Order: sequence, then C-alpha cells, then structure tokens
Amino acid sequence: LKVFVATEFNEYFSAIPELLDDKKLLKTFTNIIDKLKLDKEFSLKFIKYLLKCRFLFDKYIIKREYKNDDSNGWSLKELKCNNKKPQYFNTELKNKWEKSNKYKERKESRHTNIIMLQSCLRVSYISQKSMHWITKLLIWLYGDNNRGIISNLETETENFIKKEVKENYLDPNNYYLGVSTQHIVLNYLDYLLWKRDKCDFTFRFQNNSVEHWYPQHPSQDMLPVWDEKEGDNFCRDHIGNICIISREVNSKFSNLAPTSKQKNVNIINNGSLKMRIMAKETIDDALWRVEGYKKHGREMLKLLEANCQNIT
Repeated sequence: LKVFVATEFNEYFSAIPELLDDKKLLKTFTNIIDKLKLDKEFSLKFIKYLLKCRFLFDKYIIKREYKNDDSNGWSLKELKCNNKKPQYFNTELKNKWEKSNKYKERKESRHTNIIMLQSCLRVSYISQKSMHWITKLLIWLYGDNNRGIISNLETETENFIKKEVKENYLDPNNYYLGVSTQHIVLNYLDYLLWKRDKCDFTFRFQNNSVEHWYPQHPSQDMLPVWDEKEGDNFCRDHIGNICIISREVNSKFSNLAPTSKQKNVNIINNGSLKMRIMAKETIDDALWRVEGYKKHGREMLKLLEANCQNIT
C-alpha cells in the first residue's frame, strides 16, 4: 500500500501509519480508499502492484540461507528457467555497458556489497514493524522502469543507512550514548571496516547487545573506575569504548578488564570488526582507559563522518 500511494499519490504518503501493524491493516486501507476516493478499478490496479512488488522483493531483497540451524548466511538470488528446470542464481546486477573481465569483477563486488549493506540493515532493525528500509527500496525499485540502472541499488541501499546515521547519531551530544547507541551505527561501522580492510565477516542476528570494552563497573581487583567528572565529552560511554556483541558474550565478558577479554581469541575473531580492532589496540588496561579509547573513538567518528557528511 505504501508503494502504491508513494507512486500514485505521494502527497498522501504520510497518511499511512509509519509502523507496520497487521491489526490496523483493514482500517488503513479503508482510510486511504476513502481519502483518495478510489473507484472499483483500484482492486485490479493494486493486484498488479502486489505482483510487481513481490517480484522485486524476491529478486532484490536479501534472504537468509538456511543451510543449517546455525546459519547466518545471506543470499540475493533470482529464479531463472533453463531447458531443465527452474533454478536460483545470484541476482544479475549489471549494466549493458559492463563487459568482459571488468564487468565480472564489478558484478561480484556489487553483489557482495549489496548483501553486506542489506544484512547490516536486517540485523539492525529486527522487528518486522520497523523494516522501513525495505519499503524505501521497494518504492525506489518500483519506480525504476529502466532495469539498466539497477546497478544503483548498492548506492540507494547505503544512502538509507547514511541518512539514519547522520540524522540520529552524527551530533557531538550523541557520541557518548553508551549502550543506548543505535545498532545501525555500530553495524555500519563494521561494514565500513569490512570494506576498508577486506576481511572475513558476516552480520549475525546474535550480535544484538552493546558492550563496554572497559567495563562500567570493574571488578574489585581491577584498575580504578572511571572518573565520572572527566571532561570534553569523553567518558566510559563514548563510542570509542563500546562495540556490538551477542548477549551470551556480554554475560561472559561482564566486568572483565580489556586485557582479560582480549585473551578470548575465538570470541574476538568471531565478533564485530570494531571489537577486533579494540582488542588489537589494547596494550594495557590503564592506557586504554586514559587514552586508548579516545584515539579509537576519534578514528571511528572520522570514518563515519567521512562517509555520511555529504548525504542529504
């Protein structure tokens, strides 16, 4: 319905509730039909929208690969028919001008980047009521009648993330939100680090908890606690001292010192890329608490700002 209204009657788009609520679906349809004075031809037209949207959703929105119960794999595939039987292949994301080896390299890169960007969104907004990014992409895809420019899907997907980060985070007052930091901010950092460092990494639903690297409430045998009066916006809740991890790991790490967490090599290597960097940069607990997290925080903010500053 949102795709239909955005495409046909964009000025009434705000009349549809932002949150997706199946209990209010019939009421929402009734309000729109009455407000727009839609006639009997609406039903047939809307069915066509449903069909095309389903096609676009199947082809250009990522799905999970259920290879086993623990799988965190993602795929972007389309159904194709050959002489034997219908099969799924990686969604084609090429332009007519992309040829030979150059095209092959770009196709693979674009396909992987889109999977990473969309899985970044998928694990950040886990509630089905808040998956607005899918609606935005479907509206954009529906309006793209020229499949030759479908390669812009990568840019369109990342722009949604950039706007979310810029509008809801890139303000000095938000740099020390601690565990209240939005997951999309930390997940987008992981995407940028993955793209920059070309490392092995997959976004996982399990990583859904924000953890302080140097703990909020250190154990009694640890180094001194944070000075709550520390100035210039730097404190234990600064982005330089947090990362996103699983709740299980959060419970296991608890109030451990950074150097103690650092020793859990398997957990670190399977965790977020930001946490891997924090572990690598930790030399001494006291040094991290005084200066290490500040340096790391500045680097992370610089990376976010460099990628989001020009988005409008």
